[in-house]
Amino acid sequence: MPYHHILEEYLHVYQIDTGIEADPKGPLFRTIARGTGQLTAIRCPRPMPMPW
Repeated sequence: MPYHHILEEYLHVYQIDTGIEADPKGPLFRTIARGTGQLTAIRCPRPMPMPW
């Protein structure tokens, strides 16, 4: 699948900045814990399609 040539670099920086690079089998996009602002190990839910 084609992608922008800088996407891999952006994703790598995202993984380092969020501290999830140590969990390679975990979800890439995660939910945020209430009150702490820290990422959890739970993946973000998929968006629901619009009903119209």
